[in-house]
Amino acid sequence: DWDGAAQSLDRATQVMPNFAYAFYNAGVAHQRARRFQEMAERFRRFLELAPEAPERKMVQAALSSLRG
Repeated sequence: DWDGAAQSLDRATQVMPNFAYAFYNAGVAHQRARRFQEMAERFRRFLELAPEAPERKMVQAALSSLRG
């Protein structure tokens, strides 16, 4: 249930607005639910909070694919 996961993880981003992985996991859930605008917003915030994270390249690739 990616919709439910995305909603729960969005709540986590509100409770912990500086916890990068809440945004990362919310982005993944939105990606799986095919809500790409929401995915992009969460992934951009993740990169702001954790610019050197090991997931950075995957996140950047996902964002680049939206631009075409």
